[in-house]
Amino acid sequence: MATADFLLGSTYNFHSNEGPSLNLQAQYVSLRDEVRQVIDRVFESQHFVLGAHGRALETAIADYSQTKHAIGCASGSDALLLALMALDIGRGDEVITTPFTFFATGAAIARLGAKPVFVDSDPHSYNIDATKIQSAITSHTKAILPVHLYGQCADMDPLLEISRSSGIPIIEDAAQAIGAEDRGRRAGSMGLVGTLVFIQRRISVALATVEC
Repeated sequence: MATADFLLGSTYNFHSNEGPSLNLQAQYVSLRDEVRQVIDRVFESQHFVLGAHGRALETAIADYSQTKHAIGCASGSDALLLALMALDIGRGDEVITTPFTFFATGAAIARLGAKPVFVDSDPHSYNIDATKIQSAITSHTKAILPVHLYGQCADMDPLLEISRSSGIPIIEDAAQAIGAEDRGRRAGSMGLVGTLVFIQRRISVALATVEC
């Protein structure tokens, strides 16, 4: 849908002196009338939290991301935190993730008293190296948290196989990859929980998308 294409935005610094790699102003001009009509309706209703527009966005994101449900959150950091809390992760637990990510990924784990266990990145994709996950699993491992970077999904098949064989759930951090696909599956739809973010400079209101 056109509005979703607008929201995808750019991961690059479009204020760079070298010129924009993606012209967001041109995107906005093509959608300005549609966007402003929706903004006017929201302001006229004064339903800035929840309400019909919030529900419509959740439904649209769930459909776009190939999940059954989407839940709006205050931020991407909150989406990660809520996903971890829903799995009852806390002090003494471990969550396997990548160090090559925005600090909120590790911070959400640490905030609950759990330990982020960092696994190195694949040198070609810069996403988490799936071949190093198995050796990082201990009796304290409660989740695997891959981060999809630069609009590119991590290699999910081996991660999903590890999850199936070990019973350890996967939480996808897809803040930088909304709409990205791995073998036809949308980012955020493959694990137990996925988190998405709309931020001007990161592709990406924040959503935790849960597939039941």
